Amino acid sequence: MGLLKFIAKKFSCKSSCVYNPNDEYFNRESMSLPLSSFELKFKDVKKIMKILNKRDTVCKKKSSHII
Repeated sequence: MGLLKFIAKKFSCKSSCVYNPNDEYFNRESMSLPLSSFELKFKDVKKIMKILNKRDTVCKKKSSHII
């Protein structure tokens, strides 16, 4: 068992990757634009809707039920 650990440590990699939020590929101002202002394909819209259906909305609408 000790020999296997020794060999595994010799082949292990050390990553130097760092996430930099300033290098994001989208502009944060584009988040305020409506989706209709982009040239989206149908599959893009389907993916967006799949994500949106999983998330809660920030502001909840009051439901007006008439009794």
